[in-house]
Order: sequence, then C-alpha cells, then structure tokens
Amino acid sequence: IGSGRPFSSFGPGVDAYPDSDIVQIGLRWPRDVLTKRIAARVHTMMDNGLLDEVKGLKAERPALSATARQALGYKELLDHLDGVMSLDAAIALVIQRTRQFAGGLQTY
Repeated sequence: IGSGRPFSSFGPGVDAYPDSDIVQIGLRWPRDVLTKRIAARVHTMMDNGLLDEVKGLKAERPALSATARQALGYKELLDHLDGVMSLDAAIALVIQRTRQFAGGLQTY
C-alpha cells in the first residue's frame, strides 16, 4: 500500500551525502542475449532446488513476511504451490518479471 507521498519526501536525497571514491560500473547486454541469459538462469535455479526452497520456507513458522512473499521467484512459486497456476506458468512468469526488472535497470 502506497503512502501517498513521493519517494523523495522520505529523506534528504543523495545530495546530502559527501562524495565517495566508490566507482559504480554497469553492464549493458543486447536484449536478445539478456533474455536468453535470464531464462537459462531461472531454469538453473529451478534445477538447483528453488521450488524445494520455497516449499520449505512456506512451511516454516513464523511464515514468510509480506515483503519476502513478493520477491521475484518466490511470489510466483508460492502462487503455484497455492494452486493458482501451473509450475510451467509460474516459471514463465518468473522469467517475464525478471526480464521486466532487468529492463528497468538498463535505463541508467
């Protein structure tokens, strides 16, 4: 639920902090390469037990926080485990949402 306030109203902003010697580096991948890499990464995560991880976290008490339940991959697999969608649909949605997230990062 949004606060109704602009994000900038919650703090002084980056201008309030001193300069830093830290250098930030970003990488840009061609969209088709990024798409393939994301799909491969999601399938590797599934092969390495992501579904079992989510099942285990779902069964733990206390339950996952609302924030954790919204995390990329967790949200979709929790929906699958709750019978909202098939596993194939959940995996496809993880890939789609990860691509959307990565695409948003490329705006720098």
